[in-house]
Amino acid sequence: MFVAERPPFTRGLEAELNSLCEHPAASLRGTALGSLVGVRIDDEGRHPDHAGPPLEVLPLNHEQKSAVERSLRSPLTVITGPPGTGKSQVVSSILLNAAHQGQRVLFASKNNKAVDVVEARVNSLGPRPLLMRLGANAYQDKIVDFLTKILSVSCSEQDELAYDAQLRIHARIAERIEKMQSDVDSYAEILSALSERARQLELERSVRGANTLERLADLDSERLPAIATELRRTLVLLSPSPSGVLRKLSARFLGARRVEKFEARADSWRSELDALGVRLPEGFQVDELSRWEDAADEIEDLAGVQHLLRAQERDLASFSSLTSLEELAKQESELAEQIEEVSDRLWRLWLVLQPARLTQEQRRLVGEYASTLRTLQEQARESGRRATGFAKKYSELFPQISEVLPCWAVTSLSVHRRVPLSPGFFDLVVIDEASQCDIASIVPLLYRARRAVIIGDPQQLRHISALRQDQNGRLLEKHGLADNHLLWDYVNSSLYDLGAPLAAAEDVVDLREHHRSHSDIIEFSNRAFYEGKLRVATRYSKLKPTPGEAAVRWVQASGRVERVATGGSRN
Repeated sequence: MFVAERPPFTRGLEAELNSLCEHPAASLRGTALGSLVGVRIDDEGRHPDHAGPPLEVLPLNHEQKSAVERSLRSPLTVITGPPGTGKSQVVSSILLNAAHQGQRVLFASKNNKAVDVVEARVNSLGPRPLLMRLGANAYQDKIVDFLTKILSVSCSEQDELAYDAQLRIHARIAERIEKMQSDVDSYAEILSALSERARQLELERSVRGANTLERLADLDSERLPAIATELRRTLVLLSPSPSGVLRKLSARFLGARRVEKFEARADSWRSELDALGVRLPEGFQVDELSRWEDAADEIEDLAGVQHLLRAQERDLASFSSLTSLEELAKQESELAEQIEEVSDRLWRLWLVLQPARLTQEQRRLVGEYASTLRTLQEQARESGRRATGFAKKYSELFPQISEVLPCWAVTSLSVHRRVPLSPGFFDLVVIDEASQCDIASIVPLLYRARRAVIIGDPQQLRHISALRQDQNGRLLEKHGLADNHLLWDYVNSSLYDLGAPLAAAEDVVDLREHHRSHSDIIEFSNRAFYEGKLRVATRYSKLKPTPGEAAVRWVQASGRVERVATGGSRN
């Protein structure tokens, strides 16, 4: 028999989970984990309003912008969408904007490939890397190299002035975009109102006739409401229903005179109302009171139609004064290009100015951190393990160095010992491929951050668990989770399954614009899995098929199936 050590990654995760069991419940307050286990998600957990609008270094559509903006302020944001909808583009924008606003941010995923892709993408957006990758020796070597360079460069006063100027330009363009968006919203609102009123008026025209609506348009807007009000008041006075001694006396001595006066008033309205299709009864009889009330209803209905006509006139006047939709679309395109260009310059200057933002004490810390990391790397190469003394020094330095370097990336199982298990250490944790992440391995990450962004697609494969369903059920019952806490089911719930129902509805963003596949390919998935909500925006000019070959073809691969001793099969 052979006994092997448990994998170090799993061992580290178990140690952190056991440690969290011993932490007081109060330590969860203000963390993303606290939001998921019972701390109410509300405005108290939102990040304070930041100065200035987000940078758009990468072009973003409406849903992507919404995802970035919510991620920068909400306690829990869930972003979903199939492949090709720009989730990695959103991740990059979130990370650089969080760093630009002075937030400490951690990016994580369960697999190395996802972290590598984002690290390469983010760090390609400027002259210097932003995202520091924690993990294997090769990643640590890159951090040491970057820290050495940052201590060896300087920036000029011209760089500072250029940054301030670009910041002002960016703010002005953002204001113009906000104003233009307000115009677009007004355009859409008025257009929607015009369309709905036109539908209602067309129905009225078909029932009452065009001549009636023309007369209503020419009639004083106060006329019909005044007639309806006087008619209703008189009918109440003439009503025979008992309502007290004074009313009875009034009806006995003044009733005939009041009826006579009322009939005279009704005659003065008759020709005017006849032209509008309202027929008043001839003379007042108590037993015909309901006919008079029906006439009052009809007059009030006509007043309502007249109000619609007036509102339609006002909205048409407002609509004609608005900037045309074609002009707004042109402005939107121009401003999008401008904001992207300025954001790119602003971001590059921000990275160039990074050494200038370091105090003398921070420069010393950067040098000490680089030396400690270098020593740990060399010792690991020689002996295959980290020296305890230097590892402790690294742990002491990391909280201070993260003030200088705000953006870090790590896999969920390698965070142990590399980042302190401290509540709310990061302002934000961004977790990618969440539908493929089990909950347990992400819990320590959620504890380390104040707010969380969960990104995934519930239509893709979930995490793989070796735990059998019967074992899983017994464990749920043993720990009191079987009745009210099935969202935390390790086998059947992914991190995405946990986060989506616990986030506020407005903080769940669905990316719908697909850029990767030809519509003939993606439309099947669109209909079968995404309720037909996807908008195919693929640029076909960039698709390069092999000449003379079909895009999809069947190849027969004959094999032989054999049973194996363990009871499975092999082909």
